[in-house]
Amino acid sequence: MKKGRIRQSLKISFIEGLFASAMLGLTENFWVACGEALKVTALKAGLVSTLPHLISSFLQIAVGSLTEKCGGRLKTLKKIIALQWLFLLPLTLLPIISAENRYPLLLVCAIFFAIGGSLPGPAWLSLMSDHLPPRSTGKYFGWRNRIFGLVSLGCGLFAGQFLQIFKKNILWGFALLFGLACILRFISWSLVIRMFDPKRIKNSLPQAQNGQALPRNFFSFLKIGMEHSWVRFVFFIGMFMFSVNISAPYLAVYMLRDLHYSYTTFSYVTFSATLAAIFGVKVWGELADRFGHLNVIRATTLFISIIPLLWFASGDPLWLVLVQICAGFIWSGFQLCTMTFAFSEISSEDRTHALGYLAALNGLGIFLGSTFGGFLVNVLPKIGPSQFLGLFLISAFMRFLSCLLFFKKLKESRLVQSTTILNLYMDALGLYPLFQSGKETLEIEYKKKDEKKTF
Repeated sequence: MKKGRIRQSLKISFIEGLFASAMLGLTENFWVACGEALKVTALKAGLVSTLPHLISSFLQIAVGSLTEKCGGRLKTLKKIIALQWLFLLPLTLLPIISAENRYPLLLVCAIFFAIGGSLPGPAWLSLMSDHLPPRSTGKYFGWRNRIFGLVSLGCGLFAGQFLQIFKKNILWGFALLFGLACILRFISWSLVIRMFDPKRIKNSLPQAQNGQALPRNFFSFLKIGMEHSWVRFVFFIGMFMFSVNISAPYLAVYMLRDLHYSYTTFSYVTFSATLAAIFGVKVWGELADRFGHLNVIRATTLFISIIPLLWFASGDPLWLVLVQICAGFIWSGFQLCTMTFAFSEISSEDRTHALGYLAALNGLGIFLGSTFGGFLVNVLPKIGPSQFLGLFLISAFMRFLSCLLFFKKLKESRLVQSTTILNLYMDALGLYPLFQSGKETLEIEYKKKDEKKTF
C-alpha cells in the first residue's frame, strides 16, 4: 500500500514539476532584466536577485522547526509555496502604478517570491529523499532535471522573444509574463499539496560523528566547528557562492547595458546554459552515483572558477553562447550534487535542518558577494569597454581561493569508486572509453614487442 502511494506521489510530483519549471523559465532569468527596464542602478538591479536570496535563505534556518509546527513537510509546502503565485500577481500592475513605486513593488514581490521558492526547499528535498533509495537519487534527479530543463528552456526562449515584441512597451511585456507565470505556479501548487508524506525512518549516518547528532539550532550548529564534515561543506559552499556572486548577478546588466544586447540575444546567451544543463545533469547524476557526489563537486568547481576569465575574453554573442554551453554543463553537476550530497551524508530525521543550514550559508554568500560586487563596480577602473570586466577577474581569483582552502578538508562517507578529476571529465564527455581503448591497444603493442625481444 505504501509503495503504491509513493509511486502515485512521484507521478504527481513530476506533473507538478512541469508547471513549476515552465513558471521558472518565464521568471528566473528576468528579475534583473526587469530591474534594468526600470532604469535603476546596477547595484539596485542586482539586489532584485540577491537580496531575496539572502532573506529567504536565512529564513530556512528555522525551516526544521517550522515543519514541526506546521504538522509535517506537506503542510509546510502547502502554506509556503502559495507565496509564489500570490506575489507574482501584483507584478501585473507594474505598467499602471506610479514610476517611484515600481522598483519597491518589484523588490518586495521578488523577496516573497524567493521565500515561497526557497523556504520549502529543505522540506521538499527531505520529502523526496524518502520516496527514493539513496543510490538512485543522482540518476533519478538527473533524469527529472533533464526533462524540466527542456521545459524551462522553451519557456525562457519564449519569454525573451515575447519581451522583444513588447520592447516599446516593455513594462506591459513583463506584466503579462509575470501574470502567465502566476497561473502556472497556481496549478503547480494545487498539485504539490496532493503528494504523500511518508513517516520518516530514523537511521544512523555519519553526521552523528563521535556520537554527536546534528543540532536543531543554527548557532549551535556553527559552534560544532570545522571538525564536523557537514559544517566544513556548508562553509565551503558559502564561500564559493560569495565568490561566484561577485560577478554573476551583473552578467545581465553587462549584456544589456554595456554590450547593448537585444532581449532576443540576451535570452539566447542566457538559455544556452540551460540547454547544456539539460544534457549535463543526467551525465553528472550517473557519475555521482558511481564516483561520489563530492568528487563531482570538486571537478565542477575547478572549471566554474575559470568561467569569469572566459567572459573577460570577448563580448561577442557567439563566443558567450559557447561559454554558456560549457558553463551550463558544468553548473548542472555542481548544483545537482550539492543537493544530493545531503542524501548520503545526513539521516532522514536531520535532513530538513541540515539543508536549511546549507541554504542559509548559501544565501549569505550570494548576498554578500553581490553587495561586494556592486560596491566594486563603482570604484574599479574600466578595463576595455566596461568596469564589469574587473569584477570577472576578482571573482575568478576568489573561486580558486575557495577551492584551495577547502578541497582537502571535504570528505564523503559513502564508499564509491576512486577516480581523478581528469578521468571524471573524460567520462562526462564520453572520452574515457576511447582513451581506455587506445591505452589497451598501446599496451598490447608494447607487450608484443617485449615478447619478440625475448626470442
